[in-house]
Amino acid sequence: MVFIALWVLSLVLVFMMTRDADSGVERDHAMVPAEVAGSAAQVDRQVPLGTPRTVEKIVVVEREGAETEVPAFGEFDRDIAPDDILQQLPGALRAGGNVMANNLLVAELLANLTPENVHTTLSVFENAERNALNDHNFRMFMYAWGEIDGQAATEYAFFNDEGKKVHYGGTSAMIGWSSQDPQAAKAFVEGVEDGNRSKGYLVDALVRGWVKNDLAGASDYVGTIENVDSRRKLVEHLAHEHIRQQGPRSALNWADSVAVGHEDPKYAYQVVNEVAFYAARKDPMAARDWVERNLDSEYLSPRIFEEVADEMTEIDPGAAAAFLDRHFEDKRVNGKVIAEMTEEWARTDPAATAAWLDQYMGHEKINHEVVHELASGWADSDPDAAIAWVAELENKDLQRKGLASAVDQWARQDTAAVGEWLNQQTQRGDLYDPAIEVYANRIAREAPVAALSWAQQIQNDDRRERTTVRAGQAMFREDPEAVNAWLPGSGLSERAQKAIQQPPRQDHRRDWHGRR
Repeated sequence: MVFIALWVLSLVLVFMMTRDADSGVERDHAMVPAEVAGSAAQVDRQVPLGTPRTVEKIVVVEREGAETEVPAFGEFDRDIAPDDILQQLPGALRAGGNVMANNLLVAELLANLTPENVHTTLSVFENAERNALNDHNFRMFMYAWGEIDGQAATEYAFFNDEGKKVHYGGTSAMIGWSSQDPQAAKAFVEGVEDGNRSKGYLVDALVRGWVKNDLAGASDYVGTIENVDSRRKLVEHLAHEHIRQQGPRSALNWADSVAVGHEDPKYAYQVVNEVAFYAARKDPMAARDWVERNLDSEYLSPRIFEEVADEMTEIDPGAAAAFLDRHFEDKRVNGKVIAEMTEEWARTDPAATAAWLDQYMGHEKINHEVVHELASGWADSDPDAAIAWVAELENKDLQRKGLASAVDQWARQDTAAVGEWLNQQTQRGDLYDPAIEVYANRIAREAPVAALSWAQQIQNDDRRERTTVRAGQAMFREDPEAVNAWLPGSGLSERAQKAIQQPPRQDHRRDWHGRR
Protein backbone atom coordinates (compact mmCIF):
# COMPACT_ATOMS: atom_id res chain seq x y z
CA MET A 1 0.00 0.00 0.00
CA VAL A 2 2.93 2.39 0.68
CA PHE A 3 4.27 1.82 -2.85
CA ILE A 4 0.80 2.40 -4.29
CA ALA A 5 0.39 5.63 -2.34
CA LEU A 6 3.80 6.85 -3.56
CA TRP A 7 3.14 6.24 -7.24
CA VAL A 8 -0.33 7.76 -6.94
CA LEU A 9 1.27 10.80 -5.27
CA SER A 10 3.87 11.07 -8.04
CA LEU A 11 1.22 11.09 -10.72
CA VAL A 12 -0.97 13.52 -8.80
CA LEU A 13 1.91 16.00 -8.51
CA VAL A 14 2.93 15.72 -12.16
CA PHE A 15 -0.61 15.94 -13.37
CA MET A 16 -1.59 18.91 -11.23
CA MET A 17 1.51 20.88 -12.23
CA THR A 18 0.57 20.56 -15.89
CA ARG A 19 -3.02 21.78 -15.48
CA ASP A 20 -3.82 25.36 -16.43
CA ALA A 21 -5.14 27.72 -13.79
CA ASP A 22 -7.94 29.70 -15.40
CA SER A 23 -9.31 32.56 -13.35
CA GLY A 24 -12.54 32.76 -15.36
CA VAL A 25 -14.01 29.50 -14.13
CA GLU A 26 -16.31 28.28 -11.41
CA ARG A 27 -14.62 25.80 -9.03
CA ASP A 28 -16.23 22.71 -7.60
CA HIS A 29 -14.47 20.11 -5.49
CA ALA A 30 -14.32 16.33 -5.57
CA MET A 31 -13.39 14.63 -2.31
CA VAL A 32 -10.34 12.34 -2.26
CA PRO A 33 -9.84 9.50 0.18
CA ALA A 34 -8.65 10.38 3.67
CA GLU A 35 -5.72 7.99 3.22
CA VAL A 36 -4.15 10.22 0.56
CA ALA A 37 -5.65 13.55 1.61
CA GLY A 38 -2.22 14.87 2.46
CA SER A 39 -1.07 14.48 -1.13
CA ALA A 40 -4.15 15.89 -2.81
CA ALA A 41 -6.61 17.31 -0.35
CA GLN A 42 -8.79 18.75 -3.06
CA VAL A 43 -8.83 18.46 -6.81
CA ASP A 44 -10.35 21.41 -8.59
CA ARG A 45 -12.96 20.82 -11.25
CA GLN A 46 -13.00 23.65 -13.74
CA VAL A 47 -16.32 24.40 -15.38
CA PRO A 48 -16.44 27.32 -17.85
CA LEU A 49 -19.39 29.56 -17.15
CA GLY A 50 -21.83 29.81 -20.03
CA THR A 51 -24.50 32.35 -20.86
CA PRO A 52 -27.98 30.94 -20.27
CA ARG A 53 -30.16 30.65 -23.33
CA THR A 54 -33.37 32.66 -23.42
CA VAL A 55 -36.37 32.39 -25.66
CA GLU A 56 -37.63 35.69 -26.99
CA LYS A 57 -41.25 36.33 -27.90
CA ILE A 58 -41.76 35.70 -31.58
CA VAL A 59 -43.21 38.71 -33.34
CA VAL A 60 -44.61 38.56 -36.85
CA VAL A 61 -43.82 41.74 -38.73
CA GLU A 62 -45.89 42.64 -41.78
CA ARG A 63 -43.85 44.48 -44.36
CA GLU A 64 -45.45 47.62 -45.66
CA GLY A 65 -46.93 47.12 -49.10
CA ALA A 66 -46.59 43.33 -49.00
CA GLU A 67 -49.50 41.32 -50.34
CA THR A 68 -50.81 38.07 -48.91
CA GLU A 69 -49.69 35.26 -51.22
CA VAL A 70 -52.59 32.93 -50.38
CA PRO A 71 -55.90 33.36 -48.56
CA ALA A 72 -55.91 33.19 -44.76
CA PHE A 73 -56.65 29.76 -43.28
CA GLY A 74 -60.28 30.48 -42.41
CA GLU A 75 -61.03 32.24 -45.67
CA PHE A 76 -60.12 29.46 -48.11
CA ASP A 77 -62.73 28.92 -50.87
CA ARG A 78 -63.70 25.28 -50.45
CA ASP A 79 -65.81 25.39 -53.60
CA ILE A 80 -62.82 25.97 -55.85
CA ALA A 81 -62.64 23.43 -58.68
CA PRO A 82 -59.95 20.71 -58.48
CA ASP A 83 -58.46 21.87 -61.79
CA ASP A 84 -58.06 25.37 -60.40
CA ILE A 85 -56.42 23.98 -57.28
CA LEU A 86 -54.08 21.93 -59.47
CA GLN A 87 -52.97 25.09 -61.24
CA GLN A 88 -52.02 26.60 -57.87
CA LEU A 89 -50.26 23.46 -56.60
CA PRO A 90 -46.76 24.21 -58.00
CA GLY A 91 -46.73 27.50 -56.12
CA ALA A 92 -47.95 25.85 -52.94
CA LEU A 93 -45.11 23.33 -53.09
CA ARG A 94 -42.44 26.03 -53.29
CA ALA A 95 -40.69 26.98 -50.09
CA GLY A 96 -42.01 30.02 -48.28
CA GLY A 97 -45.47 31.47 -48.11
CA ASN A 98 -48.27 30.65 -45.71
CA VAL A 99 -47.60 27.05 -44.73
CA MET A 100 -51.05 26.45 -43.24
CA ALA A 101 -52.85 27.80 -46.30
CA ASN A 102 -50.54 25.88 -48.64
CA ASN A 103 -51.21 22.67 -46.73
CA LEU A 104 -54.94 23.34 -46.95
CA LEU A 105 -54.60 23.75 -50.70
CA VAL A 106 -52.81 20.39 -50.97
CA ALA A 107 -55.35 18.70 -48.69
CA GLU A 108 -58.23 20.07 -50.74
CA LEU A 109 -56.69 18.70 -53.93
CA LEU A 110 -56.02 15.27 -52.42
CA ALA A 111 -59.60 15.11 -51.14
CA ASN A 112 -60.72 15.66 -54.75
CA LEU A 113 -58.15 13.40 -56.40
CA THR A 114 -59.58 11.42 -59.33
CA PRO A 115 -58.25 8.98 -61.91
CA GLU A 116 -58.43 11.86 -64.38
CA ASN A 117 -56.16 14.29 -62.50
CA VAL A 118 -53.93 11.88 -60.58
CA HIS A 119 -51.14 11.70 -63.15
CA THR A 120 -51.03 15.46 -63.61
CA THR A 121 -50.82 15.82 -59.84
CA LEU A 122 -48.05 13.20 -59.72
CA SER A 123 -46.08 15.17 -62.33
CA VAL A 124 -46.31 18.32 -60.19
CA PHE A 125 -45.00 16.47 -57.15
CA GLU A 126 -42.20 14.87 -59.16
CA ASN A 127 -40.97 18.30 -60.22
CA ALA A 128 -41.38 19.98 -56.83
CA GLU A 129 -38.30 20.82 -54.77
CA ARG A 130 -37.31 18.31 -52.11
CA ASN A 131 -37.97 19.31 -48.51
CA ALA A 132 -39.53 17.71 -45.45
CA LEU A 133 -42.94 19.33 -45.97
CA ASN A 134 -43.17 18.35 -49.63
CA ASP A 135 -42.09 14.80 -48.80
CA HIS A 136 -44.88 14.64 -46.24
CA ASN A 137 -47.37 15.97 -48.77
CA PHE A 138 -46.18 13.40 -51.30
CA ARG A 139 -46.82 10.60 -48.80
CA MET A 140 -50.35 11.94 -48.41
CA PHE A 141 -50.68 11.95 -52.19
CA MET A 142 -49.50 8.33 -52.37
CA TYR A 143 -52.09 7.36 -49.77
CA ALA A 144 -54.85 9.12 -51.71
CA TRP A 145 -53.66 7.56 -54.98
CA GLY A 146 -53.67 4.16 -53.30
CA GLU A 147 -57.30 4.66 -52.35
CA ILE A 148 -58.43 5.31 -55.93
CA ASP A 149 -55.96 3.13 -57.91
CA GLY A 150 -54.02 1.02 -55.46
CA GLN A 151 -52.22 -1.23 -57.88
CA ALA A 152 -50.91 1.64 -60.01
CA ALA A 153 -49.76 3.58 -56.93
CA THR A 154 -48.08 0.55 -55.35
CA GLU A 155 -46.34 -0.52 -58.54
CA TYR A 156 -45.07 3.04 -59.05
CA ALA A 157 -43.71 3.22 -55.50
CA PHE A 158 -42.10 -0.19 -55.25
CA PHE A 159 -41.26 -1.26 -58.78
CA ASN A 160 -40.67 1.91 -60.82
CA ASP A 161 -37.00 2.76 -60.55
CA GLU A 162 -37.57 6.15 -62.19
CA GLY A 163 -40.35 7.18 -59.82
CA LYS A 164 -40.08 9.70 -56.99
CA LYS A 165 -38.90 8.06 -53.79
CA VAL A 166 -39.69 9.25 -50.28
CA HIS A 167 -39.53 7.34 -47.02
CA TYR A 168 -42.80 5.41 -46.47
CA GLY A 169 -44.19 6.55 -49.81
CA GLY A 170 -44.86 2.99 -50.95
CA THR A 171 -46.17 2.01 -47.54
CA SER A 172 -48.65 4.90 -47.71
CA ALA A 173 -49.87 3.72 -51.13
CA MET A 174 -50.45 0.15 -49.92
CA ILE A 175 -52.17 1.32 -46.72
CA GLY A 176 -54.52 3.46 -48.79
CA TRP A 177 -55.23 0.54 -51.12
CA SER A 178 -55.79 -2.13 -48.46
CA SER A 179 -58.04 0.16 -46.44
CA GLN A 180 -60.42 0.23 -49.44
CA ASP A 181 -59.98 -3.15 -51.13
CA PRO A 182 -58.00 -5.52 -48.89
CA GLN A 183 -58.68 -8.62 -50.99
CA ALA A 184 -57.27 -7.08 -54.17
CA ALA A 185 -54.30 -5.71 -52.22
CA LYS A 186 -53.76 -9.13 -50.63
CA ALA A 187 -53.80 -10.85 -54.05
CA PHE A 188 -51.22 -8.37 -55.32
CA VAL A 189 -48.92 -8.93 -52.33
CA GLU A 190 -49.19 -12.70 -52.64
CA GLY A 191 -48.08 -12.37 -56.26
CA VAL A 192 -44.79 -10.79 -55.25
CA GLU A 193 -41.99 -13.35 -54.95
CA ASP A 194 -40.93 -14.21 -51.43
CA GLY A 195 -37.33 -13.34 -52.18
CA ASN A 196 -38.22 -9.78 -53.19
CA ARG A 197 -36.97 -7.43 -50.49
CA SER A 198 -40.15 -5.32 -50.80
CA LYS A 199 -42.36 -8.25 -49.75
CA GLY A 200 -42.04 -7.64 -46.02
CA TYR A 201 -42.87 -3.94 -46.35
CA LEU A 202 -45.88 -4.75 -48.51
CA VAL A 203 -47.25 -7.31 -46.04
CA ASP A 204 -46.81 -4.88 -43.16
CA ALA A 205 -48.58 -2.08 -45.03
CA LEU A 206 -51.32 -4.46 -46.18
CA VAL A 207 -52.22 -5.27 -42.58
CA ARG A 208 -51.94 -1.64 -41.45
CA GLY A 209 -54.54 -0.57 -43.98
CA TRP A 210 -56.72 -3.66 -43.67
CA VAL A 211 -57.33 -3.21 -39.94
CA LYS A 212 -58.89 0.21 -40.52
CA ASN A 213 -62.13 -1.14 -41.95
CA ASP A 214 -61.97 -4.91 -41.47
CA LEU A 215 -60.23 -5.81 -38.24
CA ALA A 216 -61.61 -9.36 -38.19
CA GLY A 217 -60.45 -10.07 -41.72
CA ALA A 218 -56.98 -8.67 -41.05
CA SER A 219 -56.75 -10.76 -37.89
CA ASP A 220 -57.66 -13.93 -39.77
CA TYR A 221 -55.08 -13.14 -42.44
CA VAL A 222 -52.25 -12.64 -39.95
CA GLY A 223 -53.19 -15.96 -38.37
CA THR A 224 -52.37 -17.70 -41.67
CA ILE A 225 -48.78 -16.39 -41.82
CA GLU A 226 -46.47 -19.22 -40.78
CA ASN A 227 -43.18 -17.39 -40.24
CA VAL A 228 -43.06 -16.50 -36.54
CA ASP A 229 -40.60 -13.64 -36.95
CA SER A 230 -42.48 -12.08 -39.86
CA ARG A 231 -45.70 -12.33 -37.87
CA ARG A 232 -44.44 -10.74 -34.66
CA LYS A 233 -44.81 -7.09 -35.71
CA LEU A 234 -48.13 -7.78 -37.39
CA VAL A 235 -49.55 -9.26 -34.20
CA GLU A 236 -48.48 -6.08 -32.43
CA HIS A 237 -50.48 -4.07 -35.00
CA LEU A 238 -53.50 -6.26 -34.34
CA ALA A 239 -53.19 -5.87 -30.57
CA HIS A 240 -53.07 -2.08 -30.84
CA GLU A 241 -56.06 -1.98 -33.18
CA HIS A 242 -58.22 -4.38 -31.17
CA ILE A 243 -57.60 -2.26 -28.07
CA ARG A 244 -58.07 1.05 -29.92
CA GLN A 245 -61.26 0.04 -31.71
CA GLN A 246 -62.91 -2.21 -29.14
CA GLY A 247 -61.29 -1.44 -25.80
CA PRO A 248 -58.99 -3.55 -23.57
CA ARG A 249 -61.64 -5.94 -22.27
CA SER A 250 -62.94 -6.85 -25.72
CA ALA A 251 -59.38 -7.20 -26.98
CA LEU A 252 -58.63 -9.63 -24.16
CA ASN A 253 -61.73 -11.61 -25.09
CA TRP A 254 -60.40 -11.82 -28.64
CA ALA A 255 -57.08 -13.10 -27.26
CA ASP A 256 -59.01 -15.77 -25.32
CA SER A 257 -60.74 -16.91 -28.50
CA VAL A 258 -57.41 -17.21 -30.32
CA ALA A 259 -55.90 -19.13 -27.40
CA VAL A 260 -58.60 -21.80 -27.52
CA GLY A 261 -59.40 -21.78 -31.22
CA HIS A 262 -56.23 -21.35 -33.23
CA GLU A 263 -54.29 -24.40 -34.35
CA ASP A 264 -50.87 -22.74 -34.09
CA PRO A 265 -49.82 -22.45 -30.41
CA LYS A 266 -47.00 -20.06 -31.32
CA TYR A 267 -49.48 -17.66 -32.89
CA ALA A 268 -51.77 -17.98 -29.87
CA TYR A 269 -48.81 -17.22 -27.59
CA GLN A 270 -47.95 -14.09 -29.59
CA VAL A 271 -51.53 -12.81 -29.57
CA VAL A 272 -52.10 -13.42 -25.87
CA ASN A 273 -48.87 -11.75 -24.83
CA GLU A 274 -49.17 -8.72 -27.10
CA VAL A 275 -52.80 -8.05 -26.26
CA ALA A 276 -52.34 -8.54 -22.52
CA PHE A 277 -49.21 -6.36 -22.52
CA TYR A 278 -50.85 -3.39 -24.22
CA ALA A 279 -54.16 -3.90 -22.44
CA ALA A 280 -52.30 -3.51 -19.15
CA ARG A 281 -51.14 -0.07 -20.27
CA LYS A 282 -54.71 1.02 -20.99
CA ASP A 283 -56.55 -0.68 -18.13
CA PRO A 284 -54.23 -2.46 -15.66
CA MET A 285 -57.05 -3.55 -13.36
CA ALA A 286 -58.89 -5.24 -16.21
CA ALA A 287 -55.63 -6.89 -17.25
CA ARG A 288 -55.08 -8.09 -13.65
CA ASP A 289 -58.57 -9.63 -13.56
CA TRP A 290 -57.90 -11.33 -16.90
CA VAL A 291 -54.56 -12.72 -15.66
CA GLU A 292 -56.16 -14.17 -12.55
CA ARG A 293 -58.82 -15.85 -14.68
CA ASN A 294 -56.15 -17.39 -16.88
CA LEU A 295 -53.51 -18.55 -14.42
CA ASP A 296 -53.61 -22.05 -15.90
CA SER A 297 -52.93 -20.79 -19.41
CA GLU A 298 -49.71 -22.00 -20.98
CA TYR A 299 -49.51 -18.70 -22.85
CA LEU A 300 -49.22 -16.50 -19.78
CA SER A 301 -45.65 -15.19 -19.59
CA PRO A 302 -43.58 -13.30 -16.97
CA ARG A 303 -43.72 -10.28 -19.30
CA ILE A 304 -47.46 -9.99 -18.68
CA PHE A 305 -47.06 -10.15 -14.89
CA GLU A 306 -44.31 -7.56 -15.16
CA GLU A 307 -46.37 -5.07 -17.15
CA VAL A 308 -49.52 -5.56 -15.08
CA ALA A 309 -47.62 -5.04 -11.83
CA ASP A 310 -45.81 -2.00 -13.19
CA GLU A 311 -48.95 -0.29 -14.52
CA MET A 312 -50.95 -1.12 -11.38
CA THR A 313 -48.24 0.38 -9.19
CA GLU A 314 -48.63 3.74 -10.94
CA ILE A 315 -52.32 3.77 -9.97
CA ASP A 316 -52.48 1.82 -6.70
CA PRO A 317 -49.22 0.43 -5.24
CA GLY A 318 -51.06 -1.40 -2.48
CA ALA A 319 -53.21 -3.26 -5.01
CA ALA A 320 -50.13 -4.11 -7.05
CA ALA A 321 -48.38 -5.49 -3.96
CA ALA A 322 -51.45 -7.54 -3.06
CA PHE A 323 -51.51 -8.92 -6.61
CA LEU A 324 -47.93 -10.12 -6.32
CA ASP A 325 -48.54 -11.41 -2.79
CA ARG A 326 -51.25 -13.70 -4.15
CA HIS A 327 -48.97 -15.08 -6.84
CA PHE A 328 -45.53 -14.74 -5.32
CA GLU A 329 -44.77 -18.44 -5.60
CA ASP A 330 -45.83 -18.56 -9.25
CA LYS A 331 -42.64 -19.17 -11.23
CA ARG A 332 -43.70 -16.50 -13.72
CA VAL A 333 -43.48 -13.91 -10.96
CA ASN A 334 -39.71 -13.71 -11.14
CA GLY A 335 -37.13 -11.23 -9.92
CA LYS A 336 -37.65 -9.00 -12.94
CA VAL A 337 -41.37 -8.72 -12.19
CA ILE A 338 -40.65 -7.72 -8.60
CA ALA A 339 -37.92 -5.31 -9.68
CA GLU A 340 -40.30 -3.60 -12.11
CA MET A 341 -42.83 -2.95 -9.35
CA THR A 342 -40.07 -1.95 -6.93
CA GLU A 343 -38.69 0.63 -9.35
CA GLU A 344 -42.10 2.26 -9.82
CA TRP A 345 -43.11 2.17 -6.15
CA ALA A 346 -39.77 3.46 -4.87
CA ARG A 347 -40.32 6.70 -6.76
CA THR A 348 -43.29 7.61 -4.58
CA ASP A 349 -42.94 5.68 -1.31
CA PRO A 350 -39.59 3.92 -0.84
CA ALA A 351 -40.22 3.23 2.86
CA ALA A 352 -43.42 1.32 2.06
CA THR A 353 -41.60 -0.51 -0.72
CA ALA A 354 -38.89 -1.55 1.73
CA ALA A 355 -41.46 -2.75 4.25
CA TRP A 356 -43.08 -4.93 1.60
CA LEU A 357 -39.76 -6.36 0.40
CA ASP A 358 -38.54 -7.09 3.92
CA GLN A 359 -41.12 -9.87 4.34
CA TYR A 360 -39.55 -11.72 1.41
CA MET A 361 -35.88 -11.12 2.23
CA GLY A 362 -33.93 -14.33 1.82
CA HIS A 363 -36.09 -15.49 -1.07
CA GLU A 364 -34.15 -16.03 -4.28
CA LYS A 365 -36.48 -13.70 -6.15
CA ILE A 366 -35.23 -10.73 -4.10
CA ASN A 367 -32.10 -10.46 -6.18
CA HIS A 368 -29.54 -7.83 -7.14
CA GLU A 369 -31.91 -6.13 -9.56
CA VAL A 370 -34.60 -5.71 -6.91
CA VAL A 371 -32.16 -4.31 -4.35
CA HIS A 372 -30.70 -1.98 -6.97
CA GLU A 373 -34.10 -0.51 -7.85
CA LEU A 374 -35.01 0.28 -4.25
CA ALA A 375 -31.57 1.52 -3.17
CA SER A 376 -31.25 3.71 -6.25
CA GLY A 377 -34.79 5.05 -6.09
CA TRP A 378 -34.61 5.75 -2.36
CA ALA A 379 -31.20 7.44 -2.62
CA ASP A 380 -32.69 9.88 -5.09
CA SER A 381 -34.79 11.41 -2.30
CA ASP A 382 -33.12 10.23 0.93
CA PRO A 383 -29.65 8.68 0.55
CA ASP A 384 -29.17 8.24 4.31
CA ALA A 385 -32.35 6.17 4.58
CA ALA A 386 -31.39 4.11 1.53
CA ILE A 387 -27.96 3.29 2.93
CA ALA A 388 -29.43 2.48 6.34
CA TRP A 389 -31.80 -0.01 4.71
CA VAL A 390 -28.99 -1.61 2.72
CA ALA A 391 -26.85 -1.89 5.86
CA GLU A 392 -29.49 -4.15 7.45
CA LEU A 393 -29.42 -6.69 4.62
CA GLU A 394 -28.00 -10.01 5.77
CA ASN A 395 -26.82 -11.09 2.33
CA LYS A 396 -23.39 -9.49 1.75
CA ASP A 397 -23.64 -9.71 -2.02
CA LEU A 398 -26.92 -7.81 -1.89
CA GLN A 399 -25.32 -5.31 0.46
CA ARG A 400 -22.52 -4.66 -2.01
CA LYS A 401 -24.99 -4.13 -4.82
CA GLY A 402 -27.24 -1.94 -2.71
CA LEU A 403 -24.40 0.29 -1.51
CA ALA A 404 -23.11 0.73 -5.05
CA SER A 405 -26.58 1.61 -6.35
CA ALA A 406 -27.27 4.10 -3.57
CA VAL A 407 -23.85 5.74 -3.93
CA ASP A 408 -24.15 5.97 -7.70
CA GLN A 409 -27.51 7.71 -7.50
CA TRP A 410 -26.39 9.97 -4.63
CA ALA A 411 -23.24 10.96 -6.51
CA ARG A 412 -25.33 12.20 -9.42
CA GLN A 413 -26.58 14.91 -7.08
CA ASP A 414 -23.71 15.61 -4.67
CA THR A 415 -20.30 14.08 -5.29
CA ALA A 416 -18.70 16.00 -2.42
CA ALA A 417 -21.18 14.61 0.13
CA VAL A 418 -20.56 11.07 -1.11
CA GLY A 419 -16.81 11.55 -0.79
CA GLU A 420 -17.19 12.81 2.77
CA TRP A 421 -19.43 9.88 3.65
CA LEU A 422 -17.01 7.34 2.21
CA ASN A 423 -14.15 8.90 4.15
CA GLN A 424 -16.15 8.44 7.36
CA GLN A 425 -16.42 4.68 6.77
CA THR A 426 -13.19 3.74 8.54
CA GLN A 427 -13.83 -0.03 8.45
CA ARG A 428 -14.75 -0.34 4.81
CA GLY A 429 -13.45 -3.75 3.80
CA ASP A 430 -14.28 -5.20 0.41
CA LEU A 431 -17.97 -4.63 1.11
CA TYR A 432 -17.50 -1.06 -0.11
CA ASP A 433 -15.46 -1.93 -3.20
CA PRO A 434 -18.35 -1.64 -5.69
CA ALA A 435 -19.50 1.64 -4.11
CA ILE A 436 -16.01 3.12 -4.36
CA GLU A 437 -15.77 1.95 -7.96
CA VAL A 438 -18.99 3.61 -9.05
CA TYR A 439 -18.05 6.79 -7.18
CA ALA A 440 -14.62 6.92 -8.79
CA ASN A 441 -16.15 6.30 -12.20
CA ARG A 442 -18.72 9.02 -11.56
CA ILE A 443 -16.09 11.68 -10.82
CA ALA A 444 -13.40 10.46 -13.24
CA ARG A 445 -14.30 12.75 -16.09
CA GLU A 446 -14.22 15.99 -14.08
CA ALA A 447 -11.78 14.98 -11.35
CA PRO A 448 -9.57 12.16 -12.66
CA VAL A 449 -6.85 12.60 -10.03
CA ALA A 450 -9.35 12.18 -7.22
CA ALA A 451 -10.84 9.19 -9.03
CA LEU A 452 -7.39 7.60 -9.27
CA SER A 453 -6.85 8.13 -5.56
CA TRP A 454 -10.14 6.47 -4.75
CA ALA A 455 -9.36 3.56 -7.05
CA GLN A 456 -6.41 2.63 -4.84
CA GLN A 457 -8.75 2.11 -1.88
CA ILE A 458 -10.41 -0.84 -3.59
CA GLN A 459 -9.28 -4.15 -2.15
CA ASN A 460 -10.24 -6.50 -4.96
CA ASP A 461 -7.34 -6.61 -7.44
CA ASP A 462 -9.40 -6.87 -10.63
CA ARG A 463 -11.86 -4.19 -9.59
CA ARG A 464 -9.02 -1.87 -8.48
CA GLU A 465 -7.21 -2.22 -11.79
CA ARG A 466 -10.39 -1.73 -13.78
CA THR A 467 -11.21 1.47 -11.90
CA THR A 468 -7.63 2.70 -12.18
CA VAL A 469 -7.83 2.27 -15.94
CA ARG A 470 -11.00 4.36 -16.11
CA ALA A 471 -9.40 7.18 -14.15
CA GLY A 472 -6.17 6.86 -16.10
CA GLN A 473 -8.02 7.15 -19.39
CA ALA A 474 -9.68 10.34 -18.21
CA MET A 475 -6.29 11.76 -17.25
CA PHE A 476 -4.74 10.63 -20.54
CA ARG A 477 -7.30 12.65 -22.47
CA GLU A 478 -6.17 15.79 -20.65
CA ASP A 479 -2.41 15.23 -20.42
CA PRO A 480 -1.08 12.19 -22.29
CA GLU A 481 2.57 13.15 -21.73
CA ALA A 482 2.24 13.14 -17.95
CA VAL A 483 0.43 9.82 -17.98
CA ASN A 484 2.96 8.24 -20.36
CA ALA A 485 5.75 9.29 -18.04
CA TRP A 486 3.99 7.74 -15.06
CA LEU A 487 2.85 4.41 -16.55
CA PRO A 488 6.18 2.49 -16.59
CA GLY A 489 6.45 2.67 -12.81
CA SER A 490 2.74 2.33 -12.09
CA GLY A 491 2.77 -1.40 -11.38
CA LEU A 492 -0.17 -1.89 -13.76
CA SER A 493 -0.29 -4.82 -16.14
CA GLU A 494 0.80 -4.26 -19.73
CA ARG A 495 -2.79 -4.71 -20.86
CA ALA A 496 -4.06 -2.07 -18.42
CA GLN A 497 -1.34 0.38 -19.49
CA LYS A 498 -2.30 -0.01 -23.13
CA ALA A 499 -5.96 0.48 -22.25
CA ILE A 500 -5.12 3.77 -20.53
CA GLN A 501 -3.24 4.96 -23.60
CA GLN A 502 -6.17 4.08 -25.86
CA PRO A 503 -9.21 5.67 -24.19
CA PRO A 504 -12.58 5.20 -25.91
CA ARG A 505 -14.36 8.11 -27.50
CA GLN A 506 -16.03 9.36 -24.34
CA ASP A 507 -18.34 6.30 -24.33
CA HIS A 508 -18.72 5.84 -20.57
CA ARG A 509 -21.13 2.97 -21.06
CA ARG A 510 -18.21 0.61 -21.75
CA ASP A 511 -15.39 -0.36 -19.48
CA TRP A 512 -11.91 -1.19 -20.71
CA HIS A 513 -12.88 -4.81 -21.19
CA GLY A 514 -15.51 -3.69 -23.73
CA ARG A 515 -18.38 -4.52 -21.37
CA ARG A 516 -21.41 -2.32 -20.86
